[in-house]
Amino acid sequence: MKRGRATTIGIFWIVSWLGMAGPVSAEGWDGRLGYTVFAGDNLSKLERGEVLGRRATLDRMPNSMAVQTCFLAPSPLNQVAAALLAWDPSKHPELGIRLHREIQSPAVPEDFAALQLSPDLAPDRVILEHSRALSEKSLVQFVSRAELEWFQKFRNDPAAAWRQVLLNRTVRYQTSGLKEMPAFDGVRPPFRLQAGWQNVVSQTPNVTHRFIDLLQVSLNDPKSHAEPGSKKFYWETLTIQGETTFLVGAIYQMPNETSIRTADLQFYVSAHFSSALILYEMWPVMWNGKPSTLVWRGDYVLLPAAVTSQGIERMASENLLLQEVRQAVRAFLKACQ
Repeated sequence: MKRGRATTIGIFWIVSWLGMAGPVSAEGWDGRLGYTVFAGDNLSKLERGEVLGRRATLDRMPNSMAVQTCFLAPSPLNQVAAALLAWDPSKHPELGIRLHREIQSPAVPEDFAALQLSPDLAPDRVILEHSRALSEKSLVQFVSRAELEWFQKFRNDPAAAWRQVLLNRTVRYQTSGLKEMPAFDGVRPPFRLQAGWQNVVSQTPNVTHRFIDLLQVSLNDPKSHAEPGSKKFYWETLTIQGETTFLVGAIYQMPNETSIRTADLQFYVSAHFSSALILYEMWPVMWNGKPSTLVWRGDYVLLPAAVTSQGIERMASENLLLQEVRQAVRAFLKACQ
């Protein structure tokens, strides 16, 4: 994909200033992470190329998972920011993402033409079985009651029903953010993503304050982010726990005086979790005498309202999420070199 005109006059100024600055050691980086779980940590491991990671559990939200990571990218800031917008994880088979496609704004049916299902593929057979359950209204956790009609209409072509769900959700999001997103009303009480994310931001005040502009755009008002080359809508086909899963997301990027921030909101997922938000902040630094980028990443996952975990079970789930994030980070670092 040839996206990623994420450079602005401000970013070029940062890079120009960086070229005149002397090397910055690990001791000069930690002050930038004061709002994160790494505040006060010794960041010397970053200079050895390690990906630091820690759970960031939201205690009052048992249907959530949260982890944070920090790492160094051995490339200049503008290059890393552009690579993040252009990131295509389907080029890295170890991540389990089979297909990654961009979506126009406004979305059109052709954007989802590549969504197909085959009974010859084991993961597809699982979602085909689940689609039959949807057509019989016996499985409603990840769609609205109104969306069930498409599975009845396209009983013999479940892929067509999923294309309609993804298109409908994308159009609604592009128009009104999460406000008009259909609720998961087949469960009691009905679950709304907007309410779920409001709970998350209320429990992460330091991060919320830092990313308030991006959160306003990604959660409430996508139309307000009009800077060319700094946003992308996309959908993916991936395999989770042996089942084909569809995901739709939106990425937004904003530069400021000292860094570049990015929000990646996965606002619809067809199974296993309800939504995910990935936040990034990137700063220009010197590493081994070369212009490089210090990156903080925060991953927040909403699970279905009926799914809760506590204690050891939750710790294990977040540790597994942390492993997956570290794997994704290492693949990304290869892509932005």
